[in-house]
Amino acid sequence: MQKEIKKFLIDEEKFSRPLWKALALAWWGKETTSQKNYDEISQVLSETMEKRVADKERFEKIRGWYSEIEKIEDSDTKRIIETLYLSAIGSQKTDKEISESVKLGLEISSDYVKHRGVVDGEKKSSNDLSDILKQSSDNSLSKKAWEATKTIGEKVEGKLLDLVEIRNSCAKRMGFKNYYSMRLITQEIDEGFLFNLLDELDSLTRAPFTEHKRRYDKERAEKYGIEENKVMPWNYENPFFQSVPFDTSIGDKWFEGKKENCLEKLAIETFDSCGLDIRSSIEKSDLYEREGKSQHAFCLGVDDPNGDVRVLCNLRNNLTWGDTVLHEYGHAIYDLLSTDNLPWFLQGPAHINSTEAIAMIFGRQALSPDWLIDFLGANKQEVKDAAPKLINSQRFKMLAFSRWEQVMCRFEQELYSNPKQDLNTLWWDLKEEYQCMKKPEKRNKPDWAAKNHIATAPVYYHNYMLGEMTASQLEHDIVKRTGKGLLNNKEAGTYLANMFSFGSRLRWDLLVKEITGEQLSAKCWAKDFAHGPE
Repeated sequence: MQKEIKKFLIDEEKFSRPLWKALALAWWGKETTSQKNYDEISQVLSETMEKRVADKERFEKIRGWYSEIEKIEDSDTKRIIETLYLSAIGSQKTDKEISESVKLGLEISSDYVKHRGVVDGEKKSSNDLSDILKQSSDNSLSKKAWEATKTIGEKVEGKLLDLVEIRNSCAKRMGFKNYYSMRLITQEIDEGFLFNLLDELDSLTRAPFTEHKRRYDKERAEKYGIEENKVMPWNYENPFFQSVPFDTSIGDKWFEGKKENCLEKLAIETFDSCGLDIRSSIEKSDLYEREGKSQHAFCLGVDDPNGDVRVLCNLRNNLTWGDTVLHEYGHAIYDLLSTDNLPWFLQGPAHINSTEAIAMIFGRQALSPDWLIDFLGANKQEVKDAAPKLINSQRFKMLAFSRWEQVMCRFEQELYSNPKQDLNTLWWDLKEEYQCMKKPEKRNKPDWAAKNHIATAPVYYHNYMLGEMTASQLEHDIVKRTGKGLLNNKEAGTYLANMFSFGSRLRWDLLVKEITGEQLSAKCWAKDFAHGPE
């Protein structure tokens, strides 16, 4: 069996490795240019990859080895078979299902990339619409901008529901309840554990979030000159109310007069300060906005062992993008440093939530007084005076995100449980329950489909919250072990590099325990953020 597995893995790497790289390059071309030919290339490559993973003979081999996994002596080989099996059981589709799902997925992705909302007859980018929501005090204009952020939902709704049907059909044929349940199992996450954790977070965050939001609603009402009970979704700075940006009066003003590429430079300096080098990734990245380019942000490992890890952003000099650029290069540094001395199959992060944790640790630095003073060069006394508000803003930001997380996880679970139910009403019921958001009167549109993750990164969102909790646990452990935080701390960089070096040799939860000495819990995150306003 050992010889058979060894030969299989050699052949598998020869086939898959160049294909993965070609697919990543095609995806990068599509997201940076929106040219149609990249869609076509991506579809062919994606179908080839999916058909390989769906191949019945290949699957039966892997399943056979997995059933006798205790007989495999080498721990790396054992882990590779385990991960290949989990990947394969989630990919058992017919050729027709593969073609249809890939085609739909690429079409929807392109729709998100190309879409521009329209306000008073003028096309607006996501950044433009975000600026209106942040800066305007005109209730009518903000409503138009908010509605413009949702129009993509109507465009993709039908395609997305077709994709949900295909996903569910394949999962049920493999013996799973639905696609949502299958995806959690293949991610090595227990559904009961996850929703017990969400219930715990709901209990921990409901009261402090409600108090923070009450104060925030008062501020929004004053800005718009309306009564507090009249605050509507378009009166918030984020169209989904998934985050709460800092008041520009205490944040974005410190970027005034900075050079256009200041965030690029600050990202390098931030990672340098803890002994981590992101320059090879910076050189290959696409960081500034332009027409035809994806308006979102992501990190993409094209060829990790050779240092080809890229970041896409649409940078503007403000704290929101400061957070985002550090977040994305947190992903990048994990990819860059989790390849040495590892088999190709185990290169890269242990899990989605593991790399999210590192991204979140670095993203948080942009909102810390130390970073604002030492790296951005903000006035020390101004930051000191603003510190209480900064801390409370960070706390509210995390609480708001945790409540948004509840909406996303519970909506997706329900979507795949019963996609024929009234999803528009379900969406707003959940937003009212967990975000205390008022549904606009008589609104009956697929606002849920405007959130691109539901289509392009299904059953993913829980990993953000698991990542946040892991980030807090790692940060607390870094302070415990080194006596200080992440910034200007080479020991912290060594600590993280050790974590990266495991690649995916360990299951994500075992890695957390290996590095911090404790199982993952909400304890550290709650200590950091689940408190009332000061």
